[in-house]
Amino acid sequence: MRNLSVGFICIAPNIEEFPANTAAIEGEEVIFRVVVSGVPTPTLTWKSGEKELFSNYSMTVGNDGTLTFSNTEIDQSGVYVLEARNSVGKMEREVKLDVQKECEETMDVDSQTESIRVIPVDQFGEYVAENHSNNNIKYNVQYEVSSEQS
Repeated sequence: MRNLSVGFICIAPNIEEFPANTAAIEGEEVIFRVVVSGVPTPTLTWKSGEKELFSNYSMTVGNDGTLTFSNTEIDQSGVYVLEARNSVGKMEREVKLDVQKECEETMDVDSQTESIRVIPVDQFGEYVAENHSNNNIKYNVQYEVSSEQS
């Protein structure tokens, strides 16, 4: 009986598919999917700065290299680096995540505009009677009340 030695060709890691830089609204889910090849199979590590990332309450680091932010937060904005490493070598790629607050509609209010007074429904009748009977000029102009109608 002969002993046969089976060998294989070692291949350095290659990141074949990698996400593009991504912008998200705070609270959205973001998934960075990757496809990496190499022989032996590369070990995949995500980093932010020099800090290695691990799964926690707001992100999951998958065994397949997927990095998922389940509920993005503003402070998660930054550069994320994937390192693929095996005995032959290593390869790194980086992706940027930009998390923004959701836009709030704003109104341009002229500095001379008076503030709007909100009248609760159950007090509206009293408000109308009081302002109409006291001949409130601003009230009468706003609601086009003429002195002939009084």
